[in-house]
Amino acid sequence: MSRSEKIAKMATTTASQAKQNSTISKKRKKARKGVLFEAHKHCVECSIPIPLSYDSLICEDEECKINQEKKEKSRHKEHRQALLISLDQFHYLFCKILQQFFHL
Repeated sequence: MSRSEKIAKMATTTASQAKQNSTISKKRKKARKGVLFEAHKHCVECSIPIPLSYDSLICEDEECKINQEKKEKSRHKEHRQALLISLDQFHYLFCKILQQFFHL
């Protein structure tokens, strides 16, 4: 490798390192302006930072509220179905035990 090739390679390496450090520095500057260093939680729908003082698990965006309501309705429906299946299984087993006990 000639001297000029070595210098070119070193210059390319230095330039890429400088670019990487610049990008990291920009991210740090942006982070200092935002809420990233303060204690916060994230919206369960869109993952944006929200203050800890905010009681809800979702941000104030209307779309997030609608999606969360849909998920809650679906969860309640699933729980009801699981409960009904469990009750049905209990009823079936209870009837079988009664049949064996009373020899029906």
